[in-house]
Amino acid sequence: AEDVLLRLLSITHYSVPESIQSLKCRRCAVVGNGHRLRNSSMGDTINTYDVVIRYSPRPGPPLPPQCHPQPGLTPVLSQRLNNAPVHGYEQDVGSKTTMRLFYPESAHFDPRTENNPDTLLVLVPFKPMDFQWMEAILNDKKRVRKGFWKQPPLIWDANPEQVRILNPYYMEVTAAKLLNLPMKQPRKVKQKPTTGLLAITLALHFCDLVHIAGFGYPDSANKKQTIHYYEQITLKSMAVS
Repeated sequence: AEDVLLRLLSITHYSVPESIQSLKCRRCAVVGNGHRLRNSSMGDTINTYDVVIRYSPRPGPPLPPQCHPQPGLTPVLSQRLNNAPVHGYEQDVGSKTTMRLFYPESAHFDPRTENNPDTLLVLVPFKPMDFQWMEAILNDKKRVRKGFWKQPPLIWDANPEQVRILNPYYMEVTAAKLLNLPMKQPRKVKQKPTTGLLAITLALHFCDLVHIAGFGYPDSANKKQTIHYYEQITLKSMAVS
């Protein structure tokens, strides 16, 4: 795993654009995927920030057999991935993306369509196989197919110069200091921070001013409220999935 990481680091970069690095006051917005963004007309406001961070949330793996819904009901959430789409939602979520956090199973988005030409694609490594997948993609090697709870893309049109690897420090700080998770956990019940919280932690370390938008779930009493800004899944849908 260490050899793979070293090879991956040799073809990627760790710097941020000088135009951002040189700012005396970095104003950052971390944009979530919550329903509050729908019809919010916040796009222009989000675009005014120096740094806009988006992320692909980390859902759990597919439901085990004992959790499958009753016959006739569709498991609408068990396989769904949430990739923070921008195209078609610019009025509400903006069009600017400085950094996009992702992991292999969530990389089912077009890096060129949903991002800007200079967007930094930040890999959040949750497991050693994530490094192998990224290296295989960037070096056009034999694709890694095992070790993932959902098959990641086999072809991913990303520019290696735009790829970054999230420092494990942010994972440690988020888990230990913000969530108070024990560093040693049983393998079967291991808890990890969400990519949303990791994005906020990254912003708090990198930026001087941090605002967040699109976080939070609907009120539990409102079962018909959609959960995300870009789809029709509701709390009621979750209850039967």
